Amino acid sequence: MLHLDVILIFPNRLKIKCGEIITGTPEPNGRTKGAFRYTPEYLQHPDAFPLDPVNLPLDPKEFLSNRPQGIHGVFEDALPDDWGRKILARKANLTLREQTEPRFLEALGNNGMGALCFETGHPVKAQDPSADIVSLDKLLELALKYDAGEYLNDQEFAALALCGSSPGGARPKSLVRDKDNTLWLAKFPRHNDPVHVEPIEAATLALARNAGLPIPDFKLIPVGSRNTLLVKRFDDPGNIRLAGCF
Repeated sequence: MLHLDVILIFPNRLKIKCGEIITGTPEPNGRTKGAFRYTPEYLQHPDAFPLDPVNLPLDPKEFLSNRPQGIHGVFEDALPDDWGRKILARKANLTLREQTEPRFLEALGNNGMGALCFETGHPVKAQDPSADIVSLDKLLELALKYDAGEYLNDQEFAALALCGSSPGGARPKSLVRDKDNTLWLAKFPRHNDPVHVEPIEAATLALARNAGLPIPDFKLIPVGSRNTLLVKRFDDPGNIRLAGCF
């Protein structure tokens, strides 16, 4: 059985334990039983809101998960996708059998992106998950090697995992910080891309901007023989909050 405290960070940076997740051991059919319950403290807070208005309305009852993962969709959304999960699995030494959504949440802890953090009752100090922007060439080299299945020693993996696990989606990404202390999401190419994805995404962002849509600042920069797309962190007022709990 796994117990996780769900911590919510309000826009004013107030942290509050908003609920608890409990999941059982995966059954032979692969399904995991789980439930979520809001804390009385959160339900009484004047700024409380439902984490999921449809499946998790503000109510003191226990909400059983009817999903095979054992957790509600809003919590799975807090996890990174393929790239980030691969890094989390090695970072937490998860065997293939242990690579379940609840265990990934435990591994993510308070170093994820967004307003939710997950604790086991033994809080771990959050780290600055960003790298200096001058390290882009090294990060790209490590990302391409890891994406291609090549071995990274512990030191190389630690450098990549620090800034690449929390923002990791389906494609390699890292958080980087420029000389002005601004956070950017660096989007790297994959080792086997049949087309140059980053220039295409940059062109799409430019098209959206020209159409009058609000988009974050971005820039396409050459790193070695490849391009990396930098997108300014738009999910953080003032661009000053790091991923994770503080």
